[in-house]
Amino acid sequence: MNPFQEIKDVPGVRAIGVRGDGSLWNINTMFFRLSEEAMRGKLLFRQPSLGLRRGEVRVPDAFHSDYTAMFPLVGDPPEPPPGTEIVELPEATVASFFHRGGYEEIRRTYEKVVDWLRDTPY
Repeated sequence: MNPFQEIKDVPGVRAIGVRGDGSLWNINTMFFRLSEEAMRGKLLFRQPSLGLRRGEVRVPDAFHSDYTAMFPLVGDPPEPPPGTEIVELPEATVASFFHRGGYEEIRRTYEKVVDWLRDTPY
């Protein structure tokens, strides 16, 4: 399996986010909690959702990663709902990857991404 990769320029974006200890099994829970808080705060957001994993370049631990789940915002919220934060992502050139398949196969995608990062002078 080869994850689709693309180098592209992306504009800056303001997003609502929730940061926590993420795993392959609770990422959906993080996004659900974020959508609940955003709707409770009557915030308008758009798709696609974004995820940011912090840490070194390696295959992440399947059970623990410092992860921020985010939804790009439409408009400027007065303040973030409890347990969330407003995240300003700057304009950047990024390497974008897409995982195709079930969660049980995501480790292979991470391995391919890490290999690509090691082999690509980006």
